[in-house]
Amino acid sequence: MKKKIKVHLRRALEAAKDKPETRFDLLIRLNDQSLDAALIPDLRVDSKIGPIWSAVGTAASIKALEQSPGVESIEGSQPLFPET
Repeated sequence: MKKKIKVHLRRALEAAKDKPETRFDLLIRLNDQSLDAALIPDLRVDSKIGPIWSAVGTAASIKALEQSPGVESIEGSQPLFPET
């Protein structure tokens, strides 16, 4: 079963389909807090508050998160301090 991914993140993934190195700011809601972030390719977890992770990842990260049974939902996020 595919995880719920918000529409704007799906659109961003589609727009970046020819650029696999594109990084996305993510909010990830877990239903199993034992998920090991090291097993998700290209994922950098910036913070964890209970079952919610703030992270940065690529399309490969999102695909792996979609397939993980420990993930309830994935959505795009705005960075707190945008890179300049």
